[in-house]
Parts: sequence; structure tokens; C-alpha cells
Amino acid sequence: MGMGTVAMVGYHLNAWNHERQLDTESGRDILQGFTADDPKTVLVIGTSGERVTLVVVPSAGEPPPRRR
Repeated sequence: MGMGTVAMVGYHLNAWNHERQLDTESGRDILQGFTADDPKTVLVIGTSGERVTLVVVPSAGEPPPRRR
């Protein structure tokens, strides 16, 4: 079946820069901040309702995600 079009991308509120934007073909804002135990994750939800959690691995030399 597949997840279809991406309906929402969720990020950890305290780990990511809030000024980031995600350009979409529809122009809709699909970014949503949330709180979770692991700030290194990004949640992607498709129009089908399927969810995928991605673990973000920083490149060498990049500082670890912020914790507040």
C-alpha cells in the first residue's frame, strides 16, 4: 500500500531550530513540533496514516542535538 503523500513531519521541539521550513508542492505547512524521549528522531506520517520514525545521525563534527 505505501504511505502516500507526506501529510506531516514531526520534530522534537527542543532539538531542532524552530525557524526551519519545509517546502512542499501544496504550500501547506506540514511541520509539527512535539515532545518525545529521543530528540534525534523525526516522525513522518503519510496521507494513508502510515507512520515512519527516522533516527537522525549527525555528520562527523556536527554538534549533538540540543536538550533543554
